[in-house]
Amino acid sequence: MNLRRRPSAERGPSLTTFMQPVPTVQPFDSVGRAVRIMGETRMRVLPVADMRGYLVGVVSSERIRAKLLHGDPDLVLGEPVYDCIEPPSEVVGPDAAVDQVQRMFASTGRDSVFVADRSGALLGMVRWHDLVIPHSVVRAPLGAGGMATPFGVYLTAGGVQAGVGPGGLVIGGIVLGAMIAAAHLVVGAGCWGADTFLGTSVLGLWLGTTGTASLPPREVGAASIWLALQAASAALFLVILRLSPITGNHGAEHQVVHALERGEPLTPEGVARMPRVHARCGTNLIAAIAVFAAILQLVTTLRPFGLDALAGSLIGAAVAARTWRGVGAFLQAWFTTKKPSSRQLERAIETANELRERYPREARGRMTPLRRLWNMGAPQTALGVFIGAGMPFVALELLLR
Repeated sequence: MNLRRRPSAERGPSLTTFMQPVPTVQPFDSVGRAVRIMGETRMRVLPVADMRGYLVGVVSSERIRAKLLHGDPDLVLGEPVYDCIEPPSEVVGPDAAVDQVQRMFASTGRDSVFVADRSGALLGMVRWHDLVIPHSVVRAPLGAGGMATPFGVYLTAGGVQAGVGPGGLVIGGIVLGAMIAAAHLVVGAGCWGADTFLGTSVLGLWLGTTGTASLPPREVGAASIWLALQAASAALFLVILRLSPITGNHGAEHQVVHALERGEPLTPEGVARMPRVHARCGTNLIAAIAVFAAILQLVTTLRPFGLDALAGSLIGAAVAARTWRGVGAFLQAWFTTKKPSSRQLERAIETANELRERYPREARGRMTPLRRLWNMGAPQTALGVFIGAGMPFVALELLLR
């Protein structure tokens, strides 16, 4: 399919500055699904993309209405949109000149245009009113995200990175891992103190929570203490994390990401009023895993009503699916983020300005999954956590041996 293009611009802001995400349908989707999306988005034309994200055509409300008028509505709504696909009337590349796209809107009366790269991969859409707002306000990178470290924030969008580098992410992970290890060791020291001065025997149970072969004892009373020690380590880690400067940088990161996504001016006053809780924060994923793991361990350790591990997995999955967002938001609000200092907010805004400035020039249309994962900063941080948490435990195990 030939995609109609516009010449690239030598000057002025890039079209990607104004680009927004666009909902798509696939050829095998039903006409009813396309109608629902049109109703939700108020779009008259939807792009049709294959499973790889390449544009194959469009489906318009006019074409659907014509089929509904001359056929059985129930049958038409159940048919695939494949029969309604038309060639796209306007598709431009990400390097198209903004002023030419504005003239195209004025001459054709269209209110949006789709953006695709040279290979035909759909990148997004630009609406006429996006070009009216001053681009200094609109420069909103798509899908911005980031990480918080002791040294500041790392931000990324569309393959563009700003702020803390890979080394800083690894060191930040090491600090987080060290906090996990410290919390666990403090609980162990408390167990040693209780055994020494109170005559208890909980240190052995604590040692059972350490290392890769940590298994709960079979006796219910001892298993309950084992679970309590696990919970105490997790709670103490959250307290240590809350007291660290990472949480202030984490709050600043969330606030600048909110401002970036909304196209708001990056001023201290504007960013400071943004929320600290973000729906895409990794804390939400950790909350889901924690809720699932906690219920699974409770059921398999205590075996209430004779339930087994399979029942524990099903219950844990069901509860996690219903509560993970709420638990994640609670953890963000009270433990993993806090109100940033003025200096932390200023440094986060500097990083966001850097990302906003570089994004129009350097954003990539498509990335491999591995490249996308690397840009998120998760592998670097995970490596640091493994080092920071693993080394103290390895040293402890060697010492015990």
